[in-house]
Amino acid sequence: MSSLMNVLLSAYACLPDSGSEPGNGWNWAMHLAERGIKVTVLTRGEGREEIEAYQRDHPKSNVSFGYVTVPIKLFKPGSGIHYALWQMLSRWEWRRSSIDSNGSMWCIT
Repeated sequence: MSSLMNVLLSAYACLPDSGSEPGNGWNWAMHLAERGIKVTVLTRGEGREEIEAYQRDHPKSNVSFGYVTVPIKLFKPGSGIHYALWQMLSRWEWRRSSIDSNGSMWCIT
């Protein structure tokens, strides 16, 4: 059984080498991982290619990403409606994956 704490980090904006909100989401994930915590980040699918490219060059075994995309293109990313829909979809994703294969509950941030 793993001794690592599991943290599910909800980060609407999360990108490597970024400032502002995307950098904040990324830095939370990386700093938690540096403390030996197993981190799963739920973030928007729009940054997937950039995140995965960074992970290939800077692998961390205790950080993984799940991508949640709002399927409705009527709302501009970053708008209040888009954000609310993303939060709702993220909650469903969290419920689907909130218990790992060992039956351990995740810590939600």
